[in-house]
Amino acid sequence: MKNTYPKHLCAVCLLAAVLFSAAVPLSAQSGDGGQPGAFLRNGVSSRALGMGGAFTALADDPSALYWNPAGLATLRFYELVGTYTALSLDRKYNFFALGIPIRNYGAVGVGFINFGVGGIEGRDLAGDITGALSNSENAFYISYAYEIQPGVCAGLSLKYLSHGLADYQSTGYGFDLGVRYAVSPKILVGLAIQDMSTRVSWNTESGLEETYPMVYRLGGALRPFNNNARFTLDYHMVQKQKGTIRAGIEYPVTPNFGLRAGYDGKGIVGGGYVAVPLNTMMFALDYSFGKDPMDLTFMHRVSLRLKFGGTKYDYIPAREAAPGRVNGEAGMLLAGFTARITKTLPENPNFALINAGQKTGITTGLMLEVYRNEKLPGDKEEQKVLIGEVQVAVVKTDNSAVKVEWMKQGYLLKVGDFLMEKK
Repeated sequence: MKNTYPKHLCAVCLLAAVLFSAAVPLSAQSGDGGQPGAFLRNGVSSRALGMGGAFTALADDPSALYWNPAGLATLRFYELVGTYTALSLDRKYNFFALGIPIRNYGAVGVGFINFGVGGIEGRDLAGDITGALSNSENAFYISYAYEIQPGVCAGLSLKYLSHGLADYQSTGYGFDLGVRYAVSPKILVGLAIQDMSTRVSWNTESGLEETYPMVYRLGGALRPFNNNARFTLDYHMVQKQKGTIRAGIEYPVTPNFGLRAGYDGKGIVGGGYVAVPLNTMMFALDYSFGKDPMDLTFMHRVSLRLKFGGTKYDYIPAREAAPGRVNGEAGMLLAGFTARITKTLPENPNFALINAGQKTGITTGLMLEVYRNEKLPGDKEEQKVLIGEVQVAVVKTDNSAVKVEWMKQGYLLKVGDFLMEKK
């Protein structure tokens, strides 16, 4: 089977933008289960799927290599995500991805998607049982992303595909492209085109060749409040089919627990997460649920996310932090946090120095949230509280200067405050 592809990438982008503007009155996308590569259109990661698959603009973890490879460029630490999906009818659907930032040279990602079912009863033309058959479809990803200029990222995912059905095999290659633009600290937009020039060939006598239909995704993400709540909206379209609107929300109830909900173009989905900071990493468990399109039962997905980096110093109480213990080395950074305040300027309290610079991917204009360990009324222990935001004003090799954008009433920057990149 052969499809016709747009001749110019700019034409594809324009088409996706026009379709997005007209998406509201469009009807739901028809099923594509019979098309080549349908397993690649199920989506990956409990986090993204718990938000209805509206993840094109947000795409800020290793699953970006699937949703929008440009998002890998936003990674600041090594991150790992793995997903297990419980399905009926002996089916399995699993996903794994690793994201690796390369300081000032962008980021790379590797990933794997597997869909399979075993124990299929085989019969010959006479209807006699011939034995058990199996079906396994796999996609292996390698991706690269780079921040072209502040706020503008582009990415590419190359993938190797294999499909085993009984005694027959097919293999092939394809690629995905994506861009991501931070319009402002609170608004993101993204565009991704999946399965460009993606074809597989079977080892049959006829040498059957299948071409995967391209998938277009255009999305936006909004962070309207001073917490990390995100609202996302996507338009998805499979080539030569009608498109779907998808929407999602991610809401942090506490710093370590949050809820998600969304609409995936077919129904309501939801889920949540629990994040646990450890000595040198951040551990998160994600859960999502939704309807299985094959048998209309509920399916459950569980993902494990790990973010590596940093040391125990991020977990000492703020009152114990001293300038000598925050020495500006990249090793002082901690998973989930970008930097800490190392020096304040009494003559100008709106400026301070931080222990991160070019070596750790800090760029001029980057927005950082400021957190402080405090004991709130009724609490027995201190917890990290958002107290303001700063913007990076000057960047050096190992440190940078920041200026205050806003602070809660009565607060000033102080040594030991935690800084986290604002998404």
